[in-house]
Amino acid sequence: MNNDIIPLNDLELDYCTPPGATIEEAMETLCMSKESLAALSGIEVGQITRILKGSCPISRDMACGLERATGIPSTFLLRMEEEYRNFLKKQRPRKREKAGAVLQGK
Repeated sequence: MNNDIIPLNDLELDYCTPPGATIEEAMETLCMSKESLAALSGIEVGQITRILKGSCPISRDMACGLERATGIPSTFLLRMEEEYRNFLKKQRPRKREKAGAVLQGK
């Protein structure tokens, strides 16, 4: 068995938590609805819904509003957002490769 240490940056992750999951946990802890999060953060309810689903990227202004409302540091949210978007970019070619393999009968 090889005991070499693999640098964290070289790992291929199969899953990445979207920042919306962390925001949703904070909302539950704070007993906060989407509407109250929207009011406190200055972000529209529709955008809040899309952020929670991971379909709307979090901008710097949004992260600052979310920090005001939830206490989650904006820098943390922006780092999560960057990691999540990078993960999604890496997943697109993999999905195409898998689809191609299925079409070829592999």
